[in-house]
Amino acid sequence: MGLVNLINCLAMKENAIKCIAIDLDGTLLNDEHELSEGNARAIGRAVAEGITVILATARPPRATLKVYQKLNLSTVTINYNGSLIHHPPSRSHRRHRPILGQLAAAITREAFKHAPEVVLSAEILDQWYTHRVEPRYPTQTSVHFQPDYLGPVDTFIHQPITKLQFLLAPERLGPLEHHLLSVFKDQIAVAISDRYLLQIMAKDVSKGHALGWLARSYGFDSSEILAIGDAPNDIPLFEASGVSVAVGNAWEEVKQRATIVGPTHNQDAVAWAINRFTLA
Repeated sequence: MGLVNLINCLAMKENAIKCIAIDLDGTLLNDEHELSEGNARAIGRAVAEGITVILATARPPRATLKVYQKLNLSTVTINYNGSLIHHPPSRSHRRHRPILGQLAAAITREAFKHAPEVVLSAEILDQWYTHRVEPRYPTQTSVHFQPDYLGPVDTFIHQPITKLQFLLAPERLGPLEHHLLSVFKDQIAVAISDRYLLQIMAKDVSKGHALGWLARSYGFDSSEILAIGDAPNDIPLFEASGVSVAVGNAWEEVKQRATIVGPTHNQDAVAWAINRFTLA
């Protein structure tokens, strides 16, 4: 651990954590995408201490609900990398930042021009629209849910889109990301959580922006927030938090941006972080 990170960790002992933002896949959930008893107990103790626990994920609300219910939470969730802030108990959307239909259509046309074999998925609030399901590129949504709409892209793309997803072979995904960013520049936000999945949201959308909005709503200072994650889409979450924990299986670039690196997601990393920074 570097000197700056060590100082930050020591400082956290003096500042009470009031909020914990936790990524799901690769962080809270293990390799089997299951919630361990150790992590569940630690989160339960944190909630009992009055700490607000927020799940912050690329998943849609429907693919977050099972974990949310197991944890007996009552807070909102950050979904689609921050495009949507959802309240599961009331099934209401507290904040929605979609890509406008005209821009979504233009991005899609450019993506197919650059990579004709790309698979497009569009999430609109809590529904999945696609022209094709590709088993080679599974997501936690496609594994457990069927599309709400399966048909030609032109029949659904000209409307506000909560999140665009482009699925492509890993060696082709980087060039596609670079191309779309060069064409659309400051009009979009991108996120990567799997090596074959490029996620595109509206400008300035990220887990971090959503967490900042929630912090202001709840009256938390960023120094009172603990964030835990593993993938590049969690870096903005770290930037909006006072202390950040990269799990041991995190991408190297994520570890470099964290306050501290903890155990892996298969070793109850979330429980380790909670015990170290909130319950110790």
